[in-house]
Amino acid sequence: MQLFTWMFALFALVINGVAAHRISTHSIDTSGSFVMKEERRGFEYRAASAIKEKDSTINQQASRLERLRQPGHFVWNISGEDFSKMTYSNYVDSPKFALLHDGGFWLRYYPKGQFWSFDGWASVYLMHDTECSLYGSMTADSVSTTIGGLSTSWGRKRFLLTPKLHGISVNLTKSHCEVAG
Repeated sequence: MQLFTWMFALFALVINGVAAHRISTHSIDTSGSFVMKEERRGFEYRAASAIKEKDSTINQQASRLERLRQPGHFVWNISGEDFSKMTYSNYVDSPKFALLHDGGFWLRYYPKGQFWSFDGWASVYLMHDTECSLYGSMTADSVSTTIGGLSTSWGRKRFLLTPKLHGISVNLTKSHCEVAG
């Protein structure tokens, strides 16, 4: 009988050792804290989602900052247009466009000039819906001028002495426009 008792004790000891090993190496929950572990997993998932969302926002803002570091540029190709029938003070507007982070810009071109006294001179202006503070340059063919300051339009009455322009471009390095309201 003693042999049986010793065998039973040895067998119980082996089973207990195996069970303890499985619990420690395979994370078998014996404490009843399964709910707490699930809550922690949910919290970790929500935290990871929030981190991903913030990371995405940071990347978007970094991209926006990089775009703002680059000058805003727009080219209006008018080489195929016929403005010969236009008279003094008649103008044509480009489509609206955005420069840097501000929209609502357009170019206004007076092919024959704004006034009869400017015979042969084309007038070119950069226009905006609201008052803006900006700095940059405007070029028509090979003639360039600096534009800047606080206004709703920038340009020259006597911009270029030419019968026909091929293109007008704007290059802004800085702008801040009031929000239309």
